[in-house]
Amino acid sequence: MSNQPTISKQKEVFHNENVEEIDPIAEKKLIRKIDLHLMSSVFILYLFSCVDRSNIGLAKIAGMEEDLGLTSDQYYTAVIAWVIGYTIAAVPSNMILSQTRPSLFIPVITFGWGAVAALLGVVQHQSHLIALRFLLGVFEAGFSPAVIFLISTWYRRSEHRRRHDSRNQSARALDSPGLPPSQPWVVPEELQLAQQRLLQDGMADPTGNGLDGETPMLVSFVKAVRDWRAWLLVPAYMSILGALAISYFYSTLIDGMGYSSTAAQYRTAPLYFVSLVVALLVRYFADHNLDKRGLFLAANLLVFLCFINMTIWTGNALGLSFATTALASVNRDMRAIMLALMNGIAALAQLYGSALFPAKDAPEYLVAFSVFAGTFAVGAILYGLADVLFKRYPYK
Repeated sequence: MSNQPTISKQKEVFHNENVEEIDPIAEKKLIRKIDLHLMSSVFILYLFSCVDRSNIGLAKIAGMEEDLGLTSDQYYTAVIAWVIGYTIAAVPSNMILSQTRPSLFIPVITFGWGAVAALLGVVQHQSHLIALRFLLGVFEAGFSPAVIFLISTWYRRSEHRRRHDSRNQSARALDSPGLPPSQPWVVPEELQLAQQRLLQDGMADPTGNGLDGETPMLVSFVKAVRDWRAWLLVPAYMSILGALAISYFYSTLIDGMGYSSTAAQYRTAPLYFVSLVVALLVRYFADHNLDKRGLFLAANLLVFLCFINMTIWTGNALGLSFATTALASVNRDMRAIMLALMNGIAALAQLYGSALFPAKDAPEYLVAFSVFAGTFAVGAILYGLADVLFKRYPYK
């Protein structure tokens, strides 16, 4: 009998035949404990992160343009400064994360972006705004990829999507779990169960490495950048993140409808509420059809061509869970690098996404919405192709 994890092509069920049966009651208790330590930590921090990066849109209609004398082009530069810093720091941050403890790494970068966010409140010149936005991107670059990586490290493939939805949350950074197998918040029996769950899912050996065992960091980096799967995931995920730039302009779009500055800010709330409802429905069906997750993602991009806001917030979690599921079997360092590559390079799509809202196109912004619709169509094709190819050529 083979010692290697096997893959059933009919249902894409991942399992290892040599792993003993897992007590379902003990497993549920362990999942609740992991959720308490990890996902509760992800809630408030991710909320703070989103507020820090996207509040520039609210500041714009609240008088920032007049106070700093910003033109439309200068505002665009301030927006993309965050993207550039984020892209540069994404891969190095995840490489550091895989070699250290998240309970140390995450508080350090959180302190950094908190300090920068505080300084943004006292800027007096355009150059100060641009420089601080760049630094904000550098510090925040480590957080989102870290959460994506940790989810892929602690949870079964079928559990990824729900946790990626919940990553729009964050709390106790100092209690954030690190990587198996040495965590003070789990007893030895729970630690063994956590490792068995990953083994049964064909994801890791007892040391936390992938199917190809432990690999030096430099070798993992070379293997990651040479893996064709990463370079298929990058443009596919770009189709979603490019449209995410619209979040910087929610207030501007509503302000263009004739509402006051304060009223425009309040009227952005329904955009998120409706997206939440749709995301929960899509998540339910995606979680019950794990082997069709790529097709769900492609359908999401096509069906919601005219509902861009819902597309980006439902498609984002689907895209991340699709990637973490596909890459779950590779070694820890390689997976961290590939996920950071996907997340960091795809963020560059916001360079063009943010450029699609010049003041001269207000209030319709027809070019922006036409481009987003086109990229969603391309993304649907890429994710459909990835779904077929990843099943045809799984990791051995």
